[in-house]
Amino acid sequence: MNLLKDIAYTIRSLAGRPAPTAIAVVTLALGIGLVTIQFSFVNAVMIKGLPFERSDRIMSIERIDATGNTRSIPLTDFSVWRERQGSFEEFAALDSRETLQIGGDGLDARTYRAAAFSAGVLNLLGVQPLLGRGFSAEDERVDAAPVVLLSYPVWKDSFGGDPNIAGRPIRLSGKQATILGVMPEGFAFPTSHQAWINLRPVSPASPEGPGLRTRADFIGRLNNDTNLAAARAEFALLNTQSDSTSAGGTQPLRIQIVPYIDSLRESELSIVLLSMLVVVGGVMAVACLNVANLLSARALQRGHELAIRSALGASRARLVRQMLTESGILAMTGAFGGLLLASWVVPLLNRTLADHPERPFWMVIDIDYLVLAVAAGVTLGVGLLAGLFPALRSTRPGTVDVLKDIAVGGPGLRVGRLNRVLVVTQVAVSCAVLVATGVLVDGMRKSTKTELPFNPDLILSADVRPDSPDFKTASQRLAFYAGLLERVRALPGVKNATITQSYPFDRMGRSSVEVFGTPMSTEVEAPRVFFNRVASGFFRDLQLPLREGREFDDRDGPKSEPVAIVSESFARRFWPGESALGKRLRKKANASAASADGWMTVVGVAPDLPIGTPDRRQGLHVPLSQDPFSAITLLLTATRDPKPLSRPLRDAVRSLSPDVAVDLVQTLGERGSEDRRLSRMLGALTLVFGVSALLLAAVGVYGVTSFAVQRRTREFGVRMALGARPLDVLALVFKQGALQLLVGLFAGTFGGWLISRPLMHVLASMAEPTGPLVYLLVFSCVGISMAYALWWPARRAAKVDPLVALRYE
Repeated sequence: MNLLKDIAYTIRSLAGRPAPTAIAVVTLALGIGLVTIQFSFVNAVMIKGLPFERSDRIMSIERIDATGNTRSIPLTDFSVWRERQGSFEEFAALDSRETLQIGGDGLDARTYRAAAFSAGVLNLLGVQPLLGRGFSAEDERVDAAPVVLLSYPVWKDSFGGDPNIAGRPIRLSGKQATILGVMPEGFAFPTSHQAWINLRPVSPASPEGPGLRTRADFIGRLNNDTNLAAARAEFALLNTQSDSTSAGGTQPLRIQIVPYIDSLRESELSIVLLSMLVVVGGVMAVACLNVANLLSARALQRGHELAIRSALGASRARLVRQMLTESGILAMTGAFGGLLLASWVVPLLNRTLADHPERPFWMVIDIDYLVLAVAAGVTLGVGLLAGLFPALRSTRPGTVDVLKDIAVGGPGLRVGRLNRVLVVTQVAVSCAVLVATGVLVDGMRKSTKTELPFNPDLILSADVRPDSPDFKTASQRLAFYAGLLERVRALPGVKNATITQSYPFDRMGRSSVEVFGTPMSTEVEAPRVFFNRVASGFFRDLQLPLREGREFDDRDGPKSEPVAIVSESFARRFWPGESALGKRLRKKANASAASADGWMTVVGVAPDLPIGTPDRRQGLHVPLSQDPFSAITLLLTATRDPKPLSRPLRDAVRSLSPDVAVDLVQTLGERGSEDRRLSRMLGALTLVFGVSALLLAAVGVYGVTSFAVQRRTREFGVRMALGARPLDVLALVFKQGALQLLVGLFAGTFGGWLISRPLMHVLASMAEPTGPLVYLLVFSCVGISMAYALWWPARRAAKVDPLVALRYE
């Protein structure tokens, strides 16, 4: 009954003070809402498992070498282990690094991200096709025909949702294959795959092709009565009995069994999300401090009430409960507003990531029971932390006399000291949050920064994969590339055309290299740099003039001396102070087809592509004519909007071969924007967190200073009546607040540097380190904002009328 009376009294009291109540509720709603949003993101990426029954028992069985790298396992071990093992109720193999070119009558050939499955994968996951059937043991045979399962979107978009799709013949990389069925909507296992083919061991007489593999990754679902330790012990024994337990017969490999979902999660993204959670926790701390300041000031104003209630016999516990009820109602009202904010933002985040090509299918951001439990815990914590300390301070024995003095204009130093400490803490926390925000946003901005010397919106790009049987040899692929360039250069509106293995926004593949004269004893010691294949005239066509040397041209044929063009940073690293021309290098332990020893001569030095850190720009380009790769990107520079060239480009490829897939036909500007979408979203979200902390801290400083000015109105009137000028009063208020701000600023900057160190370590692999400019900018923004929050109350104090002030009480 007393609790109900406290609630009713609190509601009437808060309703009677709408402005401070609204500030407190909005502050808490923002803080709790941002915590809920960010934890929903963390929950989707790091906590929730795969959306299958008993997904926590789905394990990955891996081999690890001495350096900690994961190695795929020979399929010869799969059949033996599947027969002998007893730890898993289902044991299967898969290869997630498959690509399928699907075409056929009436279909443009398209490349799909695919995986090769053994027969047991779908049973292990507890999922069956929506149409048709799954893979069977017969589909695992060496001589089995290739059969394909389609994802629901591919079935709808490319095949018109044909209900009789099962059994339909298609061409798979130029060979005949059959569609086995369609998977249910939402299924894209392991991550964002679009099609699946039967996994078959390679026969001695046939080369590898779609679904044909010598090695694979193993997964299994643990028996209900088997724990992880027992499974590890069993497979360690199986591993020692295997003939393939060493790499090349020299390096021992050990078995590792971990939850499969852990092998799918990206460690860098997880660390960034956790850092963002720390940032938003700081926002919540500032919001909590704001409410604590508000309640502390509220307790000060209620001095007469508390004294009277105490004199009438109210116990200290009764008074504390009343004040905790007030903070609890504020927290619950703020939580309701925060959940409303989160329920609006979370679907927006999902829509932003919905068609992102790298988004894992299981990464769905939602407000589930765990998120609601965290929001409830935060609400409870805010209610206690924001209300308990002010309540205990204002109701402790001896405090009533102080409160009486304050009511008639006494100094109230003890309670005022608490407010000052809270202000310093607010400024420090908000500054630390902004430093972490600045480091994170600056790192993500630099990691995706690309300042190209050409207009990317005038260059149309397309991925082309001539890997059908008609293009198995290097000469066949070279003839195809020559014919393709001839056709597309003749298209109206095309200024020039070129070919590259990786378009400029790509994080290009990295290879170990050996520089002549600096031998490396092991593969681990060999430096890793990016490796790219380009057509003749590539740098000229993209307006990237060489710093030194010449372009690739007709002299660099398949039988000519192998040559390379290195980047500026590569040349500076390996030949500082020297010309790179004439120097020799090769891919580590990999002789080229054109030269027995694989050594390439440097004929040019190209400018660095401004992507990521300088070490990520170190690399080399080789002529496509000497290493004709089967997956290239075609770049067309247009004289005007290049989008209308999409259809003619596809027709040009189709005229050369209907089995060659053309994918991702879009401008370089669109590609860059797509690649940076997730980083931009995370950066924007982090920036919102930082700005929110700054605004909340400014509101808190303003509120505390305003309250102090209001309470000292009589003092200011006396000072001005005795001859003080308005400027003197302004300086007095500003000086007292400025000291608190400086302490908070320096403490917050140092604290932000400390909590940002792990984040800087992660970002160092993606971007150049954050410089002092970020810290200076944060220091200035916080200082100016807080000074502005001090200015208005101080200005009001300077305008106090002495006559009015002396009649204040």
